[in-house]
Amino acid sequence: MVRDFLDIRRLRYLVAIAETGTLTAAGRSLNIAQPALSYHLKELERMIGGTLFERKVSGMEPTPLGLILIGHAVQIIDRIREAEGDILRCVREDLGGDSIRLTIIPSLAAVLSPVLFRDFRTAFPNHSLHLIDARSSFARELIEKEQADIAVQLDDTGTPQDDILAWEGLYCITLADQGDAPMTFAEVASSNLILPATGNPLRVFLENAAREKSLPLRVSMEVDGFEPRKRMVRAGLGTTVFGEYTISPDVMEPGLVARRIVQPELRRPLVLLSRRGLPEELRSRSKTVLRKVFEVGSSGQTSPPALHAP
Repeated sequence: MVRDFLDIRRLRYLVAIAETGTLTAAGRSLNIAQPALSYHLKELERMIGGTLFERKVSGMEPTPLGLILIGHAVQIIDRIREAEGDILRCVREDLGGDSIRLTIIPSLAAVLSPVLFRDFRTAFPNHSLHLIDARSSFARELIEKEQADIAVQLDDTGTPQDDILAWEGLYCITLADQGDAPMTFAEVASSNLILPATGNPLRVFLENAAREKSLPLRVSMEVDGFEPRKRMVRAGLGTTVFGEYTISPDVMEPGLVARRIVQPELRRPLVLLSRRGLPEELRSRSKTVLRKVFEVGSSGQTSPPALHAP
């Protein structure tokens, strides 16, 4: 039985290849020579006994086996980053530093990190911002264990209206050659959907919406992770759904388009969680900053036809 093949260094290499699409680009982002990166990928495939990527003219496309491993790799790397953050935070606290620990969904962190750091620095000149990208279930765990101060969470059932930061519209991601017109929810539900596994907040939201409309939700593949799902759509294997704050043109894959979902328009709440004992002034000011960030993000969005990737 093959064991000990999930080396963290190689997992990072795997995710970089999936995110960039080529060995050359991944090597450049990792500051690793392309032949060395190719060797590690081949060695990982040899140890597992299966192919992780298809080598195509357009780039490296993950195989079904590769998508499974990439999904796990993303989660493992998330937890390691969190562990590193906890250790560094303890060191800073021992030295007397003040830090606001904000956890946010990875797909949102990728787009909103610059403005979050800018606006928190303005609102809290005597604090530093410690940004943790974590999925909703993990974010709640960090809040409950008081390892994070505030969290931006998806679709938290029963959250008081006052703690809703924004209502995020949902868009269907398709190949650009399929058009850019809005899609009805019935059309989206009957397409070959590529969604995260059961229990994921997006999956739960769409299942509930389909149930309310008595629509069957056709999920053809379960793929966790923002980047892997984009690549599956780009490969022509189906469609997926993203929130409006994660579909800016600079993060969309080439050849993809975001199409607004209508009849009904689907909008889900982004809510604020906070740890026990957090000073109310800090919580209130943080909420004000976050609402401003999402208001700017929403007003900065363009109509669906402009959301083509270049």
